[in-house]
Amino acid sequence: MRKYFKYSIEDFATDSYFIKWVLSPDIESAMFWEKVKKEYPGQHENMEGAITLIKSIQAVEPDIPQEKIEKIKAGVFSTSLKKKRKLHYRLGWAAIFIVLIGVSGLIYQMINIQKNNSAIFDVPANINEAQIIFADGSKKSIDCESSQIIQETPGTIIVNSDTLTIARKDTKKNSADLITVVMPYGKQTYLQLSDSSIIHINSGSKVTYPVEFVGAEREVFLSGEAYFQIKTNKQIPFIVHTADMDIRVTGTEFNVSAYSDDSFTQTVLVSGVVAVDRKNLFKRNIELKPGESLSLNKISGEVFKQHVNTDQYISWIYGYIICDKEPVSGVIKKIERFYNCKIACKESISGITFSGKLDLKEDVENVVDALSFASPMDIEINKK
Repeated sequence: MRKYFKYSIEDFATDSYFIKWVLSPDIESAMFWEKVKKEYPGQHENMEGAITLIKSIQAVEPDIPQEKIEKIKAGVFSTSLKKKRKLHYRLGWAAIFIVLIGVSGLIYQMINIQKNNSAIFDVPANINEAQIIFADGSKKSIDCESSQIIQETPGTIIVNSDTLTIARKDTKKNSADLITVVMPYGKQTYLQLSDSSIIHINSGSKVTYPVEFVGAEREVFLSGEAYFQIKTNKQIPFIVHTADMDIRVTGTEFNVSAYSDDSFTQTVLVSGVVAVDRKNLFKRNIELKPGESLSLNKISGEVFKQHVNTDQYISWIYGYIICDKEPVSGVIKKIERFYNCKIACKESISGITFSGKLDLKEDVENVVDALSFASPMDIEINKK
């Protein structure tokens, strides 16, 4: 790992393992490069520059005609020695162009190799049962709407009343096997980790975690929504990684919503303190106090921090949806995820909001009727 201390932007951009992480991250590559970032903070700028370069090449044609290359090169280097500033400027772009040409083939090759691989934050589509995916690839299906999972020891896991023995894949001293819990729409679960921290996993979500925490940090990966109740340990912080941001705590309660099909990623703090980092793109971590939320617009990149009523964001773990002038479109999306159904409105709902409380312990028809009564509209339910 020492070699990365001297890496330039070009070195990172031509490193096949770095390219793989940028284009199609998995658990191992994500943890490896996060470790590099922490060990060599002075390399953040070079790594971000390489990420930008690699992603930009995805929009560049893979096979650039030779005559086009020669034409661009001629334009890049055509300058007089009298104009030194322009020469330096053009040579800078020449270097970038040469890197683009040299690395584009490798990147396109990596895209082709990785295009069928599941990214670390992808939730498997078209599954009707909750699943636990073990390190060796084996799976355990959970056929009930709500469940309880307890990571009792590194080698045993309790699913409802069943105790399962886990086949250990990684027995290295400083590493631990990873388990993934997948909740399709219509399912939820309660997960207790090896340190007694608790994660309430909402419908349409996925959490990946180690069978035991080793090293200086406790790390999990989330796609979708979950409510965290973290056991206090000031010496070993707890980090939640999402596709867009990382949330670091030592012991606290907070909600994270990071659905891939939403236009935002949001963290709401109930108690304690959290520090949020947008994958090392913030100049410094943004700290939240109880009753505050941080929302990242994934399209514009804008960040919003505000005071909120936390009950509205954590009521789902108690079986309710609580709203205060929330757009009906957002309420419908929550209902669809919870009941695994599709709801169609026969007229436009743009600009219509809803305030009130919906009981998710009721049948979906009763919930939709209550929504229609409060915000008059003609709604049709299509169960999956």
